[in-house]
Amino acid sequence: MVRAAAQEVVDRATTANAPKNKVVATITVGSGPNVIVVSPNSDFVYVVNQNDNTISAIDASNRAVVGSYSAGSNPAGLAITPDGKELYVTNFITNGTVTILNAATGALIKTVTGVGNHPKLLAISPDGKQAYVPDQDSGTVSVIDTATQAVTSSISIGTSAISVVFSPKGKAAYVCDSTDNAVFVIDTTTLKVVDKISTTDPLWCAVNPKGKRDVYVRNYSAETISVVQNKKVIKIIQEPQYPEKFAVTKNGKYLYVPFFMNGSAPGDTVVMISTTSYKTIGEPITVGNEPSCVTIAADQKYAYVSNQEDGTVSVIDIQQ
Repeated sequence: MVRAAAQEVVDRATTANAPKNKVVATITVGSGPNVIVVSPNSDFVYVVNQNDNTISAIDASNRAVVGSYSAGSNPAGLAITPDGKELYVTNFITNGTVTILNAATGALIKTVTGVGNHPKLLAISPDGKQAYVPDQDSGTVSVIDTATQAVTSSISIGTSAISVVFSPKGKAAYVCDSTDNAVFVIDTTTLKVVDKISTTDPLWCAVNPKGKRDVYVRNYSAETISVVQNKKVIKIIQEPQYPEKFAVTKNGKYLYVPFFMNGSAPGDTVVMISTTSYKTIGEPITVGNEPSCVTIAADQKYAYVSNQEDGTVSVIDIQQ
């Protein structure tokens, strides 16, 4: 059953300076696309195809797939280094690994071991020096030195580490632990857990790069989004559908949220939520079936959405 959206969090009125939010292309990729990243110069888009163990490389200028890379067994997470040269892919298998690929050619650079049994949604620090790899089984975060491409530390956080995201300057890392119903905060200088934010079944976080550095948390079973300020939940955004992996615009004004399901049917929309009013702005954007992840290009011209059931990527013009 689809819950009715709460009146106070929905605002369908358009604004004069709102983004266009127009789908301008649909690109066919591999089977079961999920996590998606954009190169720092906004020229290329990469998406993990979970069902066929590949990564599709997309030329953003002509919106065409220009490469299909082998991503190892059961790829789950994907990150790109700040220089745009390397892709890090977690392989969600027993005694899992991280596959490092040349972003331009797809050539295998190295397979990193020692990252736990089932590594999930990793992230690379803003300075590019470290990759943090959460492990679903052990509740640990492995730290990979990107210079040596080897694990240098293992941080214990809880029971089931699912995803990680860095603060804009990289001083803190936020780790979602669904079993412990908490987001753990790691001081990246000391590699110690310094705080624990209680929330319900968190699976994904995004950090606002502007203002008060809000953290937004996707609560899986509750189908809500928690807004965190100063390490405390200040707002729960109620949504009528099943929110998946969302993204914040680089100017910090909007949160783009894909809806994976619509009741028992596949979802096919993305909504734009104001980060000041926490209300949905404008009409839902129709994309493909089962949108699973949104990412936004650094030049803030386009948002890219992976549609898991369709095997496609939707390109949304988000310019004003």
